[in-house]
Amino acid sequence: MNPDISALPLRDIHLPDGVSLWPLALGWWLLLALFIGVGVTILLWRYWRNQGRFRREALTVFHKIVADYKKDCNTLELTNQLSMLLRRLSVSVYFDLQCASLTGNAWLQFLDDIHAHKTKPQSMRFSSSYGEILINAPYRNRQSISQDDIQSLITLCQRWISALPPLQNKIDQHQYPYRQLPPMGRDTC
Repeated sequence: MNPDISALPLRDIHLPDGVSLWPLALGWWLLLALFIGVGVTILLWRYWRNQGRFRREALTVFHKIVADYKKDCNTLELTNQLSMLLRRLSVSVYFDLQCASLTGNAWLQFLDDIHAHKTKPQSMRFSSSYGEILINAPYRNRQSISQDDIQSLITLCQRWISALPPLQNKIDQHQYPYRQLPPMGRDTC
């Protein structure tokens, strides 16, 4: 009574295909998008933070100079330190060593021309009487410089430092040789 098994119309057992990694399920796509978004956000945040680092460090040095002045009330030391800071910043930002050798009115005109695109009144320029304190202080009596003039000079220097552009790589200067500094007046070499 046993029927012949080979005569039955049966098919062989077919196993399902193995679980593939591709295409990904929706949850994996969302997780991948989240990782990419977090990575891009971190990179943009670091770029944005580094753009202002140079200016923040310059302002930190500036505030230290002002704090030393308020402690000692030494006008000559203040003007020397501010002038050196402005020269260091000019050379660092604009890659022009000629600005370090400028003196007198040419130096003040250079400082004014750097941020000439910023609108500011004539009284808040380095070529005004406040800026001339930078070049005349070593030759003047300490008592001849008023505290209001010193405070205006400090404000002027702080605005100049705050208006500095982000620090660029030195490579950019060589890649773009047409980038010129603003004209500095008749004392330019």
